Amino acid sequence: MYNRAGRINVGKRDKEGDLKNDYNIQKFKDLPFRIKVETLPTEENLARIFFLKKDKEEEIPIPDGITCVDVTFKNNIAKDPVVYGANWFLVTHPYKYNIYYNPENKKCTRKNKIYSLNPGKDYTIYNYRKTDEVLEDEECKRMIRKSKMLDESIKSITGLPLSDGEMGDDDDESDE
Repeated sequence: MYNRAGRINVGKRDKEGDLKNDYNIQKFKDLPFRIKVETLPTEENLARIFFLKKDKEEEIPIPDGITCVDVTFKNNIAKDPVVYGANWFLVTHPYKYNIYYNPENKKCTRKNKIYSLNPGKDYTIYNYRKTDEVLEDEECKRMIRKSKMLDESIKSITGLPLSDGEMGDDDDESDE
């Protein structure tokens, strides 16, 4: 299973020199919330992670059992919300963060990891509990890519395409 789920640009500017605002929202299988990460419009390397209702664009408090951990230098430092009472975590690019969900206790294990922000030129987002719909869509796209690669390989070896759609392009019957 592929866990990569998206990316957001952090610190990118438009032609006028203004910071671009970017965001990403992830749904999770069998969880009652979604996670949204968005850049801050006035800060070059900062973004915030917050939570939405499962089916509405409505912010909710940080769910019980959520832990945000800075894992940049294997420090595994649990983050608190930026200010007391805030319903979001402030993250700094290029640091790496994992989000864990365990409503029974706040123990952070690989089994409880649901989300990750990995830095590069931008943040790559990983979702470890994708919905069945997303998984099926990704599998369909992989099968299409594999089919195209197989078709191209066979065509390069035999000169003939595997798929029927390209078979009508032959010019063998025209010059007699």
